[in-house]
Amino acid sequence: MFSTDGYAFPETYYLGAKWARDVVYRVLSAACEDGDLTIQEAIEAVEDIFRRNALHLYKLNVFHEKTTSIDDNTISSSSCLGKDDVILVRMVWNDASGQHRCRALPAERFYGIARNKGVGLGIAAVGFTSFRDAPAVGTNLTCAGEEIRLVADMSTLLRIPWSRNEEMVMVDMLTGSGEASEYCPRNALRKVTKVLLDEFNVTVKAGFENEFYLLRKSFSEGHEHWVPYDNSSYCSTSAFDGASFMLKEAHSCLKAAGIVVEQMHAEGGNGQFEIALKYVLCTLAADNQIYAREIIKSIARKHGVIATFLPKPK
Repeated sequence: MFSTDGYAFPETYYLGAKWARDVVYRVLSAACEDGDLTIQEAIEAVEDIFRRNALHLYKLNVFHEKTTSIDDNTISSSSCLGKDDVILVRMVWNDASGQHRCRALPAERFYGIARNKGVGLGIAAVGFTSFRDAPAVGTNLTCAGEEIRLVADMSTLLRIPWSRNEEMVMVDMLTGSGEASEYCPRNALRKVTKVLLDEFNVTVKAGFENEFYLLRKSFSEGHEHWVPYDNSSYCSTSAFDGASFMLKEAHSCLKAAGIVVEQMHAEGGNGQFEIALKYVLCTLAADNQIYAREIIKSIARKHGVIATFLPKPK
């Protein structure tokens, strides 16, 4: 039961009741968002707190009619979250070869089922190489029947800045029993940071300098080639000026994603640029790095240019 702390004025009773409802709403909404409660369970909790407790405490002989059951799947995420225009949700992971991969789900399926239960991924896909979709030799990740679950970490959910009808979210890799998979890179980083903190009282923070080349399309003797965006030098003002429209758009998207940019400039290679990110806790920095690369590459593609993070592309 909540105490309104009302003792003299009717306004205090009103405020106590108002604040109590606000607290319950916030707590139960967060529980539903995190997947700890279904919407129907949250409704029943509200009835327990605000109605059944009062009926029991004051011994009121009042007929209690059960609230109509509601199927979670009939309540769209947009009605709960105010995201009517979200069409797809990308479930993103970084594999052992460093490639960004994703599964895109219709929003109603993601919020109705996959947000809590995840989606299956064949264990062989965890060991794919960068040059072909097959496990690397010696990984022993070839069992066709075994799979892991890709489960969304809702704390990383992001409306995609360059595609406003989509969201993306980082996933954890879980075993069938719900435990963290030994192949999950995010969990591996969490384990290392926990050991450093528990045993050495060290908190690891990281910031990344994203150096990348911009390549534009060129035609020579009837053949298509990708060549450096410019031939300028380190910190060249003309190089920055020529690409500033893309860099400004990338910065706006990074800012919308909550990623802080400290500086950007032309680098030493032809068509090479750098965007330096502010240091944060290393687990957050790793997620931010994946999102940052997605943003930089996507903005470049939007303008008919390729952004590559290869050390020296040919």
